[in-house]
Amino acid sequence: MGMPADPLGFPGEFERAVDVLGNKVRVAVLLRLRKRGPSTPVRLAEQLGVSRISVRKHLLALEKLGIVDVDVPRSETDVRKRHFSINDAALAAVLDTVQTLAADSGDRES
Repeated sequence: MGMPADPLGFPGEFERAVDVLGNKVRVAVLLRLRKRGPSTPVRLAEQLGVSRISVRKHLLALEKLGIVDVDVPRSETDVRKRHFSINDAALAAVLDTVQTLAADSGDRES
């Protein structure tokens, strides 16, 4: 069973897409991971020119949404050195939702 419909009339999947893509830093993190592969929050913050706290917050949100995966080396106890990577299938599903909604809204305007 899917998520309940949004009171504004959007399908339940739309809420997830907004959660994933509704912030510039979050999108920048996803683009960087997609282009350069797995990375740590510290490295991402340096590359993007944003605070480590902000990057960590967005990575944890994306992890909770299933969009990024985290790999913690067995020998590493420092959480700042966790490596995050994109869950390609989960991100593709979100992008498909956005594409479908865009196509549907175009059909309604005609």
